[in-house]
Amino acid sequence: MQIGIGWHTASGTLISTSFSASKAVPANITAGTLITETAVAPATAAFAQIIIEMVGTPANTVEMLADFAQLNPGSAVGNGQGNGIASIGPQAAREHWQGVQVSVSAGVQGTVTNESQCAVYTGTQAGLASGAFVDQTSTGSSGGGSASISDDVRVGQFVIAQWLNGDCNAVAIMRVQGTRLIGYGS
Repeated sequence: MQIGIGWHTASGTLISTSFSASKAVPANITAGTLITETAVAPATAAFAQIIIEMVGTPANTVEMLADFAQLNPGSAVGNGQGNGIASIGPQAAREHWQGVQVSVSAGVQGTVTNESQCAVYTGTQAGLASGAFVDQTSTGSSGGGSASISDDVRVGQFVIAQWLNGDCNAVAIMRVQGTRLIGYGS
């Protein structure tokens, strides 16, 4: 399957589409499995449309169901000092994420001059004031390491990444993977 985003102007004109590389999805995938994709909006984009499609030539008996899709801000552009914050969290009623893995990177058109440090937190607001420290890396630009969040991330909570001392105006990307569940659970 592929995940794509159609980028549109304020008047509804399609600017472009961004597609992921093909993602292998096993047969009988567990309900609630979280599959994510990261894309950067063109400067003139006013809104976006999610596109989910099968790739290749599946048999006509193959059925794909996507029961929930959402857009979340998950990246940031570093400010003039090379700092930035990104956050993402569950949005639907009774939604929670388990087994969350977070990886980060940042750069200006794929190049890294100043390697940033990046810290990952969980918190009850999209900021660091109430955040609980999870992990950090000294290779926040080149993408070294990942963080594991042992607790469920529930509605009203966020996964937060904070980059410091990277390249000015670098696009910082936080990738979050795990299992998305709806309902009450542990």
